[in-house]
Amino acid sequence: MRGTDPELSRESAPALSRLTSSCLPPWTAWFLGSSGVLLGTLGLAKLAALWTTRTGPLSDPPDPVFPILTSRTIEACAAAVELSLGVLLSCGRRRSWAPWLLAWWVAMVLLYRASRWLLGTAWKVGCGCLGPLPAWLGLTNTFSTHLVWAILLYWCAGLAALFLGFRRRSCPSLALSAALLLPRALHAADSEHLHLQGTIVTTCYFENGREQSHAVSAFEVRVATDAWWIRNGNNHAFGVGSNNFGLLWVPSEQVAVADAHFGYYPLFESQPTIYPWIAYCSGIFFRHHADDIHHLPLPGYVALTQPEAHTCEARITFLDPVLLLPAQIEWVTTLESLKNAANSRFLRPPLHPREFLYYYMDYTTLYPTGMVRQTYRVLATTNLGPRMLPLSAEFVAYLQRGLYPDLSGEPTPKTGNVPHTANLKETFVSERSLLTLTHAAVVSGPVPFDRLLPVPADVTDMRLRSHRWGVYSVRYRVLSPPGWKFTPDAELTNLFEAALRSGQTQVLLRYGLRAMLYLAFGLLVALPLWWIGRHMRRARPSPQTIPRPRQP
Repeated sequence: MRGTDPELSRESAPALSRLTSSCLPPWTAWFLGSSGVLLGTLGLAKLAALWTTRTGPLSDPPDPVFPILTSRTIEACAAAVELSLGVLLSCGRRRSWAPWLLAWWVAMVLLYRASRWLLGTAWKVGCGCLGPLPAWLGLTNTFSTHLVWAILLYWCAGLAALFLGFRRRSCPSLALSAALLLPRALHAADSEHLHLQGTIVTTCYFENGREQSHAVSAFEVRVATDAWWIRNGNNHAFGVGSNNFGLLWVPSEQVAVADAHFGYYPLFESQPTIYPWIAYCSGIFFRHHADDIHHLPLPGYVALTQPEAHTCEARITFLDPVLLLPAQIEWVTTLESLKNAANSRFLRPPLHPREFLYYYMDYTTLYPTGMVRQTYRVLATTNLGPRMLPLSAEFVAYLQRGLYPDLSGEPTPKTGNVPHTANLKETFVSERSLLTLTHAAVVSGPVPFDRLLPVPADVTDMRLRSHRWGVYSVRYRVLSPPGWKFTPDAELTNLFEAALRSGQTQVLLRYGLRAMLYLAFGLLVALPLWWIGRHMRRARPSPQTIPRPRQP
């Protein structure tokens, strides 16, 4: 038998016991047990979220890290792992493998979140890690996100205390350090936002250059990393991650009217809010559509319902590579964009007969290729800390000459408009809008939606829809600021399921009615054929009535 060095054994025993002993210190066992309870709770919360949204078809996009799997599949896998780890840590909190199990899961979560960030998907407010718990407990989305950060920090601090070999007397200092770092960690995602104010001066011109109209409006913008809000008169628009809303609020009216959509572009907005959005908020769109920036819709048209908004290719240069705010944009018609205007992914299917005319129109016969329909350029910039922002910018829209007799500016008889033709290639300036920034400040904290959004409001929500069953939206009323659904929740899913059942019933009834009508048409077609055939058989002489020849 080989001998061992007693001194080496005495020196290495404490270090080995920290890693292999099944008798962990009491505080470590308590830490692992509480972590098991937290993991089990998070797993159950995710299962509850999956159960409440089990009925499809729902919006289930591919996961940004694992695109071959859907988001619901990733959430189901995470729930299963968290439940399993919760049971293992609760039962084996005094076992030597328990800390390694928790460290493995924390590393997986941090790596997944880092991968999303590197791929350009930010940790949105209300990420869904807690499932329906925030709604059940009445927690705000921001507080829920901060709570998730706090849980991660708690796990990291406990594991650091364990693996770095801290004694019990070192735990208070570690807890103090965690408490000092907690506020920074909680607000790392959205610690500040920009508050901007300015004016838009819009002038419209006749074809001969004479001024037609002049208007001045004031706008206000608040923009954070992945959230924004714009107000221009009675027109409001705001977005949180990939959810955006349009809002019309007339102070004299008791209820505001709003729309909700998926996407990073405000599909239903036109000039009042789209101009400030392009100047100060469009970086969110460009960050998430790095390979698709040339399909930026043409301002002045509703990108959701008007194919003409997609007849151009956007040629863009940027102010800086960080904020990705544009310095110059030209919307130029191309043969591909004119041919595929009605196939844009921003458009919803036509719902009314009058919309089909625009969806099936041949835009190659209306506009020549290479025509500049609108431009945007920054005239002057200003710095707000490390950020470069447009101080003044200009939008210019162009129309074809000779196409609109009413815009000629000359005393001409009132005749109908000249038919559209791609041969009219010469253009004139029809509208010029000058955007000027008058106030800019950095404000601590996230965008304060709770005091910016009006209530009550009637919302037409189009984020969950089914073309197969004819369900394109659900309607509900927001009665308090926390009632705004920045992300689809269980209540919205239940509303969609009810509308889906109603739509399915209507479709089945319609199919049943059609089947009865087709059967009636078939009977009406078969009845005269049967009657004619019957009478033809009656008119045909039978063998008994045929006269027999006489026998000689």
